[in-house]
Amino acid sequence: MSFRQPGRRATFIYGKGRFLTGQQRASELVRDGLEARGWQTCAITIPLLDRTHDARMWHLLALGPLLASAWVKAMRALRSDGVTHVGLGQTRFALMRDGASLLAANLLRLDAQAIVSLNGSLFMHWSYGSVQARVLRRVARAARYVTVVGPGQREQMVKLGIPPGKVVWVDNTCEFAPTTLDECVRKHTDTETGPLRVLYLSNLLETKGYPEFVRAIDCLGDRSDLPVEATLCGPVIRMDDDVLFASTDEVRSWLESQILHANGSSRVRLRWIEGAYGEDQEALFRQAHVFVLPTWYPVEAQPLTILEALASGCTVVTTRVGEIPSTVSEETGVFLDDTSPETIAQVIADLYHDPERRTRLALNGLDLFRERFSYERHIDRWEQILTELADRDC
Repeated sequence: MSFRQPGRRATFIYGKGRFLTGQQRASELVRDGLEARGWQTCAITIPLLDRTHDARMWHLLALGPLLASAWVKAMRALRSDGVTHVGLGQTRFALMRDGASLLAANLLRLDAQAIVSLNGSLFMHWSYGSVQARVLRRVARAARYVTVVGPGQREQMVKLGIPPGKVVWVDNTCEFAPTTLDECVRKHTDTETGPLRVLYLSNLLETKGYPEFVRAIDCLGDRSDLPVEATLCGPVIRMDDDVLFASTDEVRSWLESQILHANGSSRVRLRWIEGAYGEDQEALFRQAHVFVLPTWYPVEAQPLTILEALASGCTVVTTRVGEIPSTVSEETGVFLDDTSPETIAQVIADLYHDPERRTRLALNGLDLFRERFSYERHIDRWEQILTELADRDC
């Protein structure tokens, strides 16, 4: 039974746009968890600039009034007696967009009960004297805490001039209830009579490695000893610095031809789903034996999809980008030496032919999720931080 606790009020400020971002998901997970525990919560969403190649000028013109309205609401929240959680983007524009209310609070010397949360890792490439670092320090002055998702990020924050006492490491989480050990073992033993089910689930950004994944599945079609059912799940997102395709139409055309070619093999089946959410997304993870994320995304932090894979008893195949190495290890996943289609295909084949190793990695990953990343533990941590923050001014 839920009840409202006096003084337990939190406002969540974060960007929300055309596509679901990790920052938005992380903010909403915390908000939903606190609300279920009796906190009074509200959200102020800041409109995001559509930075994909297919953006239109009308969107730029419409953004101004929407931003102004969101900033006014954010200032009201900072002046209230509740706690304010600000999800901070990390491009120059995003720092000003998301941090505008805190910059104003700093100038006005407001004593705000605010916490800034960073989920990407673009700041890992900043220098102390960069424009971005200077803006971040000003934003942080108006906040009591700044949260990051890993030890490397915490160290970098201190190097950028954020006082160590302000920087808090808080792991991400996901909403999935972890599968049972028996279910995990049973899933990985069913390849004795059926195909290996392989999943890629993320936005289809070139730097997330989806082209390499698709080509790897195509490579597996040449192996007569490896039955595979592969799912590519995610919406197409093109950025201006993409190099393989000139438009989303080209991406779609390429995917259709690659899927047709891969499915020409009698042993391989590849399908594309343009996004899955809620129960549909959870079902994809529950069914998959192996989750592949061959990312080289330059601002990768701690992908929620990896945590969802761990919770679902999948064997994780990924890279050492961002905070992924502090999230999984060689005891709980497989790191790719490179993200070539041939390497990915070989790793998948090795996992198929070594079910004991695949099951062991999946079970270790499941234990890791329960001990460190479960949703309840995550909300416990956030409730502890926000309660401490609220109580300091009581």
